[in-house]
Amino acid sequence: MPSIVDICNLALSQIGATERIGSLTEGSKASKACALTYEHSRDAALSATDWPFCLRRATLALIEAAPSPEWAYRYALPKDCVTCRYIETTIRRSMVPHDQQIPFQLESSEDGLFVTLMTDLPDAVLAYTTNLQGVGTWPPMFTRLVVKVLASDLAMAMTTDRNIRSDAEKIAYMALLSARAVVFNERTPDPDQDPETIQARL
Repeated sequence: MPSIVDICNLALSQIGATERIGSLTEGSKASKACALTYEHSRDAALSATDWPFCLRRATLALIEAAPSPEWAYRYALPKDCVTCRYIETTIRRSMVPHDQQIPFQLESSEDGLFVTLMTDLPDAVLAYTTNLQGVGTWPPMFTRLVVKVLASDLAMAMTTDRNIRSDAEKIAYMALLSARAVVFNERTPDPDQDPETIQARL
């Protein structure tokens, strides 16, 4: 099973870097770049599609009722939430048209320190993508995507060569499309958009 360091070294090799790291804290240029970008790249890959292996459900903690004229409830998001997927219903989700699923909206808390979820459903249960840090539990397709996205981020941090940067971005995008196809074949996902962290660089 690959480790975080293995993933970082694979990503470094993708952009033609000769330096390899032994840890994220060793202080080299490459390790500093990896430490800076790794979690961002992993979370971008997690957000890329509705990965079944990192789906989690949680009953949301109520912050307040009637927080605005538009919504009946404001909830706190789980601390390990990377991306909100949908609000659970008593009807099988596959039978509910996408435009009829329970609406929700993400909104900043009043103090601006964290993101909250607004919806009209009491005792809401959220299905979300968790911040899964156990690298050994990742399926190969996801590991591959993390490597490609991390390589793209490292290219931005470690080289000024536009060709290397452009190639890394294109490879990351193609890996994203391949990953989505795999997830779609395993089960039909909700329509989603490219993760902003990848799309913004294309």
